[in-house]
Amino acid sequence: DAFPLFTFGDELMPETDWTFKRLGVLDQLKVSPYVRKFSVQFVNDTGKESQPFYFDEHKPGECSQTWQVIRGDFDQMLLDNARAKGATAHTDAQVLDVLFDDKSAQGVRVQLGSADNRSTRDINGKVVVDATGAWRFRNHFGWAPRAIDDFICEPSPSTPAPAPASVVSEPPPPVDQQ
Repeated sequence: DAFPLFTFGDELMPETDWTFKRLGVLDQLKVSPYVRKFSVQFVNDTGKESQPFYFDEHKPGECSQTWQVIRGDFDQMLLDNARAKGATAHTDAQVLDVLFDDKSAQGVRVQLGSADNRSTRDINGKVVVDATGAWRFRNHFGWAPRAIDDFICEPSPSTPAPAPASVVSEPPPPVDQQ
């Protein structure tokens, strides 16, 4: 899939200010055209509406609001921010496999490039993150978590097909820092 992926708008959760500040994108969000959200209300399958839940009634302050973002634009903002901070991002990557050692994921095997100019490469990292959305990557490979609160997944015996993904990597640290 081409980056950024098209999806309908996503509602961010309150209390994300601290994460966005640490990433260096909070000021961009504050001046963005995204709709600010101060509450949430749910509608069940029969159309009955819940009482609104106002964030500031439970924890007053600036962090008791959030935004309704346009996902592709928001993802692009995060990607641009990562690149500006030195990350190497491959948006033309298709994950073919996850590379494991005896205990955990150590990297990914990816196919890079457009249809007429592709190459396969292994990218290793200290952390492998499935950032493709709501278990999409994990489900594609047929993995199940070992426990409900355990984010380390084990591969299934089934043979995986290629899964679309964006891969963000950085060069490995010098040998003396490993």
